[in-house]
Amino acid sequence: MADDSKLREFTHYNACFDWYHSLFTEKQQALFKAYFHYDLSLQEIADDHHISKAAVSDALRQMKEKLDSLEVEFQLLKRTAAMMDMLKDAPASLRESLLALWQPRKDEGDNADHD
Repeated sequence: MADDSKLREFTHYNACFDWYHSLFTEKQQALFKAYFHYDLSLQEIADDHHISKAAVSDALRQMKEKLDSLEVEFQLLKRTAAMMDMLKDAPASLRESLLALWQPRKDEGDNADHD
């Protein structure tokens, strides 16, 4: 059961981060990606970034709070789900074209491998 809740948490925050990542500093983005994309432990992240484990934990907690606040305000995940529901019966080519326009854009550096 704990694994399900962790998976839901990771899925939720990764989806939020896709939309709102540009509102965070490069260092915050790096910490987020280390934890949520690369599944590193807090201690591994702390060692990599030469900061304390508590600092990593605090930064991630603050980022999650900000992501939650942004989603409450803008509801981009909710709107995406509603649009996908509306498009479920649309022809595949139209659905794919509309979704391509709506999905959050990835920064060019997002495809880089983790060091």
